[in-house]
Amino acid sequence: MRAFALLALMSPPVARVLGACTGMNAADEGACPAGRCVSTEMSFRSPSSLAPAASRATDPGANATFVAVASMGHATRESGRLMLSLTKAPSGAGHVGTSVYFSKWIHYGVVSAMIRSGSTAPGVVSSFQLQSDDGSSIDMDWVGASSDRVQANYYTRNQADLSRAAAPVLTTDPTSSFIEYKIVWLPDSLTWYANGLAVRTIRRQDTWAEGEQAFNFPSSPARLSFAIWDASTAADPARTQQWAGVLQPNDESRFTMAIESVSVQCYADVVAEARRPPHRNEDAQLAASAQRLVDAAPSAAAPTSDLGSFGLASKAATGDASTGTAAPAAPHLDSDVSRWLAGMQLSGGSRRPAGFGAVGVALATGYLAAVGLQ
Repeated sequence: MRAFALLALMSPPVARVLGACTGMNAADEGACPAGRCVSTEMSFRSPSSLAPAASRATDPGANATFVAVASMGHATRESGRLMLSLTKAPSGAGHVGTSVYFSKWIHYGVVSAMIRSGSTAPGVVSSFQLQSDDGSSIDMDWVGASSDRVQANYYTRNQADLSRAAAPVLTTDPTSSFIEYKIVWLPDSLTWYANGLAVRTIRRQDTWAEGEQAFNFPSSPARLSFAIWDASTAADPARTQQWAGVLQPNDESRFTMAIESVSVQCYADVVAEARRPPHRNEDAQLAASAQRLVDAAPSAAAPTSDLGSFGLASKAATGDASTGTAAPAAPHLDSDVSRWLAGMQLSGGSRRPAGFGAVGVALATGYLAAVGLQ
């Protein structure tokens, strides 16, 4: 299946309703500097957790954690959960779904959510995505044509290739149970998890495209979004229906995707915590920070799905370079965090930052080993 633009199948471009963002520097214009990532752990019990995008300028909901950019009536809060519905259009032509967006930009980090898919019939697509203004997207999708799988995919420059998704079968029915899904997006790697298991990992250094002289790796600030939609409404419906199935035009069922909780751990917050001078009794806090990095690091030993039965090339789970030409050397975790952690590791193993106990050092050592820095 060849690549094609996929962003048009969702809601209006993110920038139109939430402001533009091309980077995280103070010199940026648009909403990005004021909408920097905020780490959060949340359910949807509070009224401030969801509001329509159209009311942001005049309504208290302008400070909502998530905003619905289309069909607000199809995005509701019920029993502390976010419910996104797809129903037959009032006009009788097709079906209407909805999309909601996190109101802050994310530039690397760990995003997880407890989700129950609404894709119980062919043609229904449920999505968990990180979308950038430059046409990059990091996706986890559930489609009715193979409702027992979760699909892990990414693309840049609006060129989505649905055939490159890793799509493992889940041992728990994702349409009847809440399962934790997680995207770990670091400067040099990207890993998708389902129920604690890594289902796909790519490394930036493996995505070099010689013809384009660029890395095909998402690296721009992105908005977290959840959506449910009809595959026939895509920019190229024939191809998305081949991927997701065909929802019968006369089907009057209500398809509902449910999000029970969301966690966002901003990469910048981890960097700031790492830089902070240690104080008394901070071993537990620093160890927790290191543990988050250990959990986030891709591991060669992490369980991965057997993609052979889905007809995918083995490289789909490890890398996606478009040519065999060697890529220029890419920095490995070009961040203060990696340098901070690496600074704890001396050949004699005798130096460590003040206040960082044995537990923290052990966790940091595990992280360095996991990403190949030790």
